[in-house]
Amino acid sequence: RTSSDKQFLALMHRDRQCRWPGCSREPDHCQGHHRVPWVKGGETNLEDLALFCPFHHALWTQGYRPKRLPDGRVLTVPPGERLELWFGPAVAGRPPPVDPVGP
Repeated sequence: RTSSDKQFLALMHRDRQCRWPGCSREPDHCQGHHRVPWVKGGETNLEDLALFCPFHHALWTQGYRPKRLPDGRVLTVPPGERLELWFGPAVAGRPPPVDPVGP
């Protein structure tokens, strides 16, 4: 299941780039990611979607997660390891979005 054209435009406006920390891939090169997979009952609505570039979307679907360290570096944590998610600072001039991808 994919987002509608209107939903994707809203995602592009809200997220402005890939939501993986440290990735600045432009939104027109990203895809909508379901917080809860659609096949597991996730809904295709803005509250449950976030933009990820194809590379980071594939990592997420394989179970990898980003973890930002206190010094600012980002680790890509393998599946199964518990961690606290952090989705990076806001793009200049906008407040940080509510975490649409959650744990």
